[in-house]
Formats: sequence, structure tokens, C-alpha cells
Amino acid sequence: TSVPTSSPTSVPTSSPTDVPTATPTSAPTAKPTSAPTATPTAAPTGAPTSRPTAAPTAAPTVATATPTESKPGPITCMNDDDFRINKKKKKHCAFITWREGRRTKLCQKNRVRVNCPSSCGIDGCCTDRDTFRFKNVKNKKKSCEWLNGNKKRRATYCVRRRVEAECVNSCDNCQPFVVKL
Repeated sequence: TSVPTSSPTSVPTSSPTDVPTATPTSAPTAKPTSAPTATPTAAPTGAPTSRPTAAPTAAPTVATATPTESKPGPITCMNDDDFRINKKKKKHCAFITWREGRRTKLCQKNRVRVNCPSSCGIDGCCTDRDTFRFKNVKNKKKSCEWLNGNKKRRATYCVRRRVEAECVNSCDNCQPFVVKL
């Protein structure tokens, strides 16, 4: 028919109607329509309102999903220069990567995950520490960036465990994500 019926029919129509229904259907259709709509839907609003509404809404908001646990995460993918485990000078983020068992154990702790995201592989983090410097064979200080795109340099310096752990991206040493137990 070309006009909506006053109540639902007992069987679905064999083809789509020419005119949309006056109100939404109570349940989703069994299968998608055969063709896209002729015109696009109205555009979304540009931005939220500048002020809250004057009065509360008539009905409460219905939750659509189960809330997820709030978990602290890194603000940046770069390991924190100043972070130390138990305030021990040599127990920095690079120290974590040197042994897989140690990395798996320490990356269970939120403070380690937040401060050493590249060492723990959090959210795919694989970032060189930009302030890290090491000495080359000519005793000149070099950054991780100096290694990029140079296979000979990478072969020479990425075998040093501190360079490999601090220059995870340049040395192609991205750490896999440690699943929290």
C-alpha cells in the first residue's frame, strides 16, 4: 500500500513501502533493505551546547552497556627517564626489558605500566626514549635517532643491551604487550 496501515499486519510486506511509517517499528527488521535510502540523513549537530539544560530530563538515561573498569594508562608511549623500581638507580625502564620473566612480573604493576609503557608494550607503545644518549666508537654522544635508516649502525649499537632497550623503535625491539594476570 502507499499509505501506512493503522496497526501492524500479520505478515511482512513483499516489498518496501513507498512512504516511511509514521513511527519507528518496535523491533528491528529481519534483514536489511535491498537498497540504500534515496537521500542522506540529516547532518549531526556541530557541537555540544554551551550550557547545561535548565531542568533535568523527564526520564533517566538507560544504560546501554556494562561499565568497564577504569584503568590507569600511559599519557605518552615514552618510558619515563626518572622512574626507578624501588628507587634503585640501575632499575630503570630499560632494566625491565633485559629479562622476559622480570618484564612479565614487573609489568603487572600499574606504576610500572604507566611509567614504562614501551618496556611493557602497553597499547602497542614502541617509542625510543628521546633523551637517551650513548657513545659511539669515536666516543661521541649519539641519540636513538642517529641509528635510524642505517643498518651498519644498528648492527653495531643495537647489540648493546641498554641501547636496544632505550631505542626500542630504532633497534626494532618493540616489546609484546604484557597481559595483566
